[in-house]
Amino acid sequence: MFDDLLRALKDRLLEPLARRLGPGLSPDLVTLVACGAGLAAAAAAWRGAYGAAVALWALNRLLDGLDGTLARVHARQTDFGGYLDILLDFVVYAAVPAGLALGRTDRATLVACVALLGSFFVNAASWMYLSAV
Repeated sequence: MFDDLLRALKDRLLEPLARRLGPGLSPDLVTLVACGAGLAAAAAAWRGAYGAAVALWALNRLLDGLDGTLARVHARQTDFGGYLDILLDFVVYAAVPAGLALGRTDRATLVACVALLGSFFVNAASWMYLSAV
């Protein structure tokens, strides 16, 4: 329901950047760099560098939106690229709460991180099942 609306908005915002970057930049490379930024966010959270963690998370989200826009704008969409994108998204979705949890010892943070992880994977199971139907 919201996905089509939000994708159109995201593409409208990122399309000028995707066009400037040109067809020579691999969307898969952008996906890999996005994953690196997400893993760096997790490491920063683990170290307690929360400002850096948020900035790296924001970079991860920006690049995660850019890879698909780049692929669509330059007609470089592939099934592998879509698979790689969602796989590495979930690597980051697991790593960030784990980084937060590993950097803290208070029970409230640990419970919140477990709940966050659980919500990511319940959500994923839900949309994966619906996409198969």
